[in-house]
Amino acid sequence: MWLALVVCVIGTAAWGQEFAMKRILPASDDGDRTVQVFECRTSQGLTLIAQSETLLSFTITVNAEITNMTASPALPLTVESRGRRIFPLSSLWRTDDAKPAGAQYKITWRYGAKSAKHDEAAVYTLPYQAGRTFYVTQGYGGAPSHQPGGEDEYSLDFSMLEGTVVCAARDGMVVGIKQDSDRGGPDKDAYGNDANYLLIAHADGTTAVYAHLQKNGALVKLGQRVPAGTPIAYSGNTGYSTAPHLHFAVFYNVDGSKRATLPVRVTLRDGRVATLVEGGRY
Repeated sequence: MWLALVVCVIGTAAWGQEFAMKRILPASDDGDRTVQVFECRTSQGLTLIAQSETLLSFTITVNAEITNMTASPALPLTVESRGRRIFPLSSLWRTDDAKPAGAQYKITWRYGAKSAKHDEAAVYTLPYQAGRTFYVTQGYGGAPSHQPGGEDEYSLDFSMLEGTVVCAARDGMVVGIKQDSDRGGPDKDAYGNDANYLLIAHADGTTAVYAHLQKNGALVKLGQRVPAGTPIAYSGNTGYSTAPHLHFAVFYNVDGSKRATLPVRVTLRDGRVATLVEGGRY
């Protein structure tokens, strides 16, 4: 891989060191390294490079406390991957060669895109096969994790046994797959990074997340286009979860540290279009 050929400096930016090696910078406060950031030496100074093996769509925000350095583009900076798995973020160089230089970074990321305007005419299908019905155990604004004003406010949890076929609720492209986890439980701190998920990007720039999936449960590939109703994965009980279920939400990113979910309308089995509510069986 090209990135392996780049020489990266250890720790904070410092040109006076005699040794140099690849350095993976923290890309998330919670330790999730699905997106990684490399601090890499170039002939002009340092370049920050973002990389993900499993996401085609993510938003990353970079800020830094810099000493005797100039950054271009200027920091703080928010960048969308836009289908790229590896891309430069910002370059930094020493302002005065006679003085010490350094940088301490604050880097956050969220999967999905920022530049989205939800198509209010869009109508979604139920995210499972025809002939099946499931209860919504936690709806919009529901407790304990869909609180009003929170990132998951407009999310839906469907109670379903592990191994249930999950289907795309709207046409789109698969832009993210995590399916390597077999861990799950009710402790958010312990299991918050362990949920398997599948992401589908829509034409209006929004993204749908299907979460808590079974290990190795993806039925589609990264970059694949899928019509609504396509089987995409098997449900599970991974990550922060108290019981087997499917978590479904449509969202856009505010920046690399925050996302906003959106209420959606769904076509029911009888043809009516409705907003799903907690406690309903559909």
